Amino acid sequence: MKHFTFLLLLAFSVMVHAEKAASPVLLAPTDAAKNLVKDNIVFRWQKSTNETAAQVLGYRLLISENSRFSGYAIKDGTCNSSCIVAVVNNASPNYTASMAQTQNVYFWKVQAIGATGKSAWSRVNSFKTETPIPVPSLTQITATPTSIVKGNALSFAATLTGVLPKNYSVKVNYGNGLVLLKGSGSNYTLSVTPTSLGSLVYSVGIYDNKNTLNGNLLTDTFEVTSPAPVNVAPTVKLISGESSTVVDATYNVQFQANDVDNNLSSIVVDWGDGTSDSATVRNYETPTFSHSYVRANNYTLSATAYDSSDLSSRAIFKTVAVSKPIVKISVPSILNAVATPNSVVQGKSVTFSASLSGNLPDTYSVKANIGNGLVSMSGSGTNYSVSQTPTKTGMQTFSVGIYDNKSVLKSNSMTGNFEVTQPAPVNVAPTLSFISGNTSATTNANYSVQLQASDSDNNLSSIVIDWSDGASDSKTATNGATLTFSHIYTSAATYNWSATAYDSGSLKSNVVSKNVADSFILLVALAFSGDDLIFAM
Repeated sequence: MKHFTFLLLLAFSVMVHAEKAASPVLLAPTDAAKNLVKDNIVFRWQKSTNETAAQVLGYRLLISENSRFSGYAIKDGTCNSSCIVAVVNNASPNYTASMAQTQNVYFWKVQAIGATGKSAWSRVNSFKTETPIPVPSLTQITATPTSIVKGNALSFAATLTGVLPKNYSVKVNYGNGLVLLKGSGSNYTLSVTPTSLGSLVYSVGIYDNKNTLNGNLLTDTFEVTSPAPVNVAPTVKLISGESSTVVDATYNVQFQANDVDNNLSSIVVDWGDGTSDSATVRNYETPTFSHSYVRANNYTLSATAYDSSDLSSRAIFKTVAVSKPIVKISVPSILNAVATPNSVVQGKSVTFSASLSGNLPDTYSVKANIGNGLVSMSGSGTNYSVSQTPTKTGMQTFSVGIYDNKSVLKSNSMTGNFEVTQPAPVNVAPTLSFISGNTSATTNANYSVQLQASDSDNNLSSIVIDWSDGASDSKTATNGATLTFSHIYTSAATYNWSATAYDSGSLKSNVVSKNVADSFILLVALAFSGDDLIFAM
């Protein structure tokens, strides 16, 4: 008896506090719309602005052949052959219906059905059905030529079965949206210059003035290829080489060539004394050219790089003063030069080591150049080394030689390569934002919440929500996308759900959480007039 009394009180409370529903707003067909095909017309309207407060259960749609809606019987909610009536639930404010006649004007309106009664009818809209306009079909489409070099034009052509009606056009989509073809009768063409490369798909169709496709859509392909590359001349630069030497001594000079189209072939050095040498090279290699002058004089040597098509670089020049030797000192050679390790992360040190063919003369030293000038190496006997911390990144060249007390190279110059890589980027945690969600839910009914995550280093992975009742959900997330999570609570209680975003490195975002008070709602059978009990679900 106590439970029954509680139910009556709850029902009375629902009926007392429910508002009267506001009239819906009609959306489509728009008022006085024309040229509608009579079959499968979609009627849409905007829900009552106070749908929740008024406890709207559904909407009644009424369509009639006259503005008085005289074929509708209010008492039992039925229509004769001159009208259509339908009641739909409040989840989908739309209805699809077919009219009986063409070339006819129809009138329609909608009202909301709430817990305490019906709303006022919406304003009345009208529309007119027309006989469908016959639209021709496409019989053939072509792209001429079917393969072009990027930068050249091609022509699209289409053939129709007949003449286009007014307000219809032939359009093509080759990746840039719909583009109008020009022509008359049954033949239409368009010349374009595509910018994308590869095998591309295009489609041609007939569209009305709202860009709605009418009839068939034909598709085909064409190809856009890259133009043949233009051969670019290589470049050459001096890496190392002294400005003086002595007769019969070995003079060393280093050059480096580069070719942007990667067909570098050789470097040719003209020593300026009637002799020359050449070396086959690849991009960024640094060959050492050696020569002995037999007479004292000032010589101007030159270096020129060539590619595989014999296209040459601009020559570079260096003047070398050759004098007679005064005193010959036995200077050992550099046997090898290594960088350990040969690949380091920026900020780490590299040890440069060298082995000599013999002991150093007095006042002579072993020096390395890693791009920042000469650095003395420490050691004794035939083994020398120095540790440096390079600041530049990328593949780099170093050289090692034996120098006198004036920093003049007195031996061969041995070169090697090493690499400095950038440190791995620091992974940044994503952030999670609450977008929407009620603080109350209904037992055994869908409860929804919207969340949005972002990640500055663009490796966002997922959002996971714990519903606080032993259940959880996970969805794949992308930057800035709003995701909707839905859940059904089966017991009345207060729950604290929480959500966290994760990136691909399993780094977690801030936690978003909300308290949700869950209750149950009594479904009260309300006594409506006969027409209020008819719902199309």
